[in-house]
Parts: sequence; structure tokens; C-alpha cells
Amino acid sequence: MGYVLRKSLKSLDWFDLAETLDPASRALTRSDERLRRTPNLEDAVRRRSHLFDTCASIALNGDLVHLEDLVLHDAGTDRRAHTHELTRAARRSCHVV
Repeated sequence: MGYVLRKSLKSLDWFDLAETLDPASRALTRSDERLRRTPNLEDAVRRRSHLFDTCASIALNGDLVHLEDLVLHDAGTDRRAHTHELTRAARRSCHVV
């Protein structure tokens, strides 16, 4: 089943949507400022976002890598045997800049 984007966009009430998005964008801006003031936390969040992106790109190729496995592999505390997908994801996450 596909989505009909034009039909969905016409049914949106933009004023209701803006009321929800405005506080969310303000909260996101505040969190960005907090992260800038804490370099260690900023680096950790950046690394975690790279791992999310890696899992997503692997999933687009039709493979599945659990984020938890990738985090544990990155920390060097693997609990499961390495799979081909995990090895590819670990290589890919190291090259993300």
C-alpha cells in the first residue's frame, strides 16, 4: 500500500501542525546549545548519530544490523559472534566523518 502525498498534504491543518512544531523546534535548539557547552557529550551524540545512519543505510540495502550490536562492537565488548552485516556496518561507521 502506498501513500498519496498530495491527498495527505491537503488534509493537514497547518495551524495545528505549526503549534506542535514550534515548541519542538525550540526544544531542539536548546538541546543543540547544551550539547555545544559539553564537548564530551556532543562527541558521544555525534558518534551515536553516525551509528544510527549506518544502521539505516545497511537496512536500505536489505540487511539488518541491531544498533545495540553495533554499539557493543564499537566499544569492543561484543556479546555475539560477528556477522557479515555487522562487520560491514562497523567498517562503514568508522569512515563516517
